[in-house]
Amino acid sequence: MDTSEGMTIREIAEIANTSEKTIREWIKTASEKLPEVLPGLSAKTAEAQETKKPALFTVDEVIAIIRAGGRATLADLLAENARRTAQAALPAPVFPAPAGLKVQEDVLGIYRDIISQQNSLVRNLQRQVKSLERRLEEYEHRPRRVGKPSGVTLPSPDEVGAEEPFLSFHDIATALGCTKENVSHLAAKEGWKFYYHTVFGGKQKRFPLSELPPRIQEAWVKYQESQEAPHAE
Repeated sequence: MDTSEGMTIREIAEIANTSEKTIREWIKTASEKLPEVLPGLSAKTAEAQETKKPALFTVDEVIAIIRAGGRATLADLLAENARRTAQAALPAPVFPAPAGLKVQEDVLGIYRDIISQQNSLVRNLQRQVKSLERRLEEYEHRPRRVGKPSGVTLPSPDEVGAEEPFLSFHDIATALGCTKENVSHLAAKEGWKFYYHTVFGGKQKRFPLSELPPRIQEAWVKYQESQEAPHAE
């Protein structure tokens, strides 16, 4: 991407991995925050709309626009790259070349190297932004657990002296009309709290009714009512 003559809104949007509409909003924000430093931002966009020609923004203006959009890290990277670019370009005009050397070709070679470095930086930045967005999306869609995760050993019903019902996998499966494996998977996924109940040959999990999700509690109550209702003869 050649930035020697400036960058358009589309090119800025590609670097920031966002829309052109968003870049225009950032330009407006930058103009309002730094009217003395960047007096020509709004004028450039207005002139571009009138002439139907894309506005060109300098490197300093691009950095200010991206910083106004909250992308401080990207703005810092572009500023550092601009500083290195300026340092790399300084030696060419300082030392006069001996007669007979192709000074113009040397200068063009330097500019080609600078542009190549900028293109590489832009591609790396785009990959980093996409990676961060992908990780953020994965984090937002991660499975969420309710309460304490299954596997935390709490006191047994006998130890706490609880009087409320403690349901087994079989009890819940019967109330829901599904298998115990389905209930086990659901308990692990949603992180139901449980107690260990000592039985012959080991321990079994028991789930306090008050700690179960409301839909499970309602299913158990309906099942109990159906069992207590008189059977028609």
